Amino acid sequence: MFAGTLPDLNLGTVNGASCAGALQDKIAAVMEGSGLTHIVNGRFIGGHITRHYGKLSENIHAVQMEKGQDCHLMDGGSNSLDPGKVAKLKPVLRRIAEAMLAWRP
Repeated sequence: MFAGTLPDLNLGTVNGASCAGALQDKIAAVMEGSGLTHIVNGRFIGGHITRHYGKLSENIHAVQMEKGQDCHLMDGGSNSLDPGKVAKLKPVLRRIAEAMLAWRP
């Protein structure tokens, strides 16, 4: 679908238009300390739902999170979960969710 390797975590905020910068920064900080590859507003900047529902003027914040298969599936093109990779990914996703829930504009 794309040339190169997709980062493990891909956060899209429509280049900052669908959520407050402070929320984007909180999520990015969790990704930064995760040990996983990550990017903000890279290949996936936010799709229809993020663009449609993220309304900063109404204090409605939306983000899109895509994850690369390499951070949770077995190597070699398998569609099977890799328990070791999942064990590394789960706490990161939990910390992202917790950061989002704790954030207040």
